[in-house]
Amino acid sequence: MIKKIFFLFIFTLTFNLNAQWSLGDIAFSAYGCETSTNTPSGPVDAFTIVLLRNVLDKEQIAFTENGWFSTGGFRSGENTCTLEFTSNYAEGTQIIISADPFEARDQDGLLAGNLTGSALSLATGGDQIFAYNPANIPTSNANQSGFIAAIHMNGSWDADATSATTSAKPSVFTDGTNSISINPEVDNARVSTGNCSNFTDVATLRTLLNTASNWETNNDTAYNQSTPVCDFVQILGVEDLNSLVQAITVYPNPVSSQLKIKFSQNINLASIKIVDIRGKMIKEVKENFNFPINVESLSNGLYLLQIEGGNRIITKKFIKS
Repeated sequence: MIKKIFFLFIFTLTFNLNAQWSLGDIAFSAYGCETSTNTPSGPVDAFTIVLLRNVLDKEQIAFTENGWFSTGGFRSGENTCTLEFTSNYAEGTQIIISADPFEARDQDGLLAGNLTGSALSLATGGDQIFAYNPANIPTSNANQSGFIAAIHMNGSWDADATSATTSAKPSVFTDGTNSISINPEVDNARVSTGNCSNFTDVATLRTLLNTASNWETNNDTAYNQSTPVCDFVQILGVEDLNSLVQAITVYPNPVSSQLKIKFSQNINLASIKIVDIRGKMIKEVKENFNFPINVESLSNGLYLLQIEGGNRIITKKFIKS
């Protein structure tokens, strides 16, 4: 069973939180475009994502198979769905999202959250999937900050979105870094078993997942994604991460002026960021870490405190009141 990370909060949040995603916070690790006839076991029209940061209960992430126009904006006519997580998950966890059944399950086979919208119907002649922040939908070439990840299954990216199976590549994406294109087009693909452990941390795992040469393909029979071939959580060392999470306490919560941070073990701090509910960075400190942090000027509401240290990013919620 995956060791899920339960963050320590001083009071319970009872309202919905839209995802605080950044570019590259997930990557794809598998997809299958076959019909049920060619899928002897497991879900149909499915894709698997890897969480590349810790995810909190109530966060949301959206997926669409609509292509992106070269002039900006999504082509219409295809499907979009939104996943709201119902558990906290550790970085490295894989989530399988399928059309039949229309559901999202974690790598232990447990329901990972609630899906709304329409199931993605992945075309055997090639398709694409974009992941984005539903609170910050990309709408133009000038507004791409909501993008998180992308996969193109139809060979190289196209010049434009002229059909259901074509898409231009938004400029924020770079294959091998935060997006991937499978060339030539193939109905089913996944990270190959031999590459399950060829990484040392989240950054190198992101590169591994977005590099097409690390994938294997099958044009006739879909892979059974319901049991991913790799366990990235184990390799990333969840126990060490869990210890780090519990070593950090943020208080008082709610806070009106001075936000205090207590570290019960030595942490080599790299940066501390305050991010709002749309994912916009409000404040960042990279050196001269002085505590408490004055948040008196912030508008009342929910924020995330992102603490980077020890090659990890720990996220804590707090309320400005």
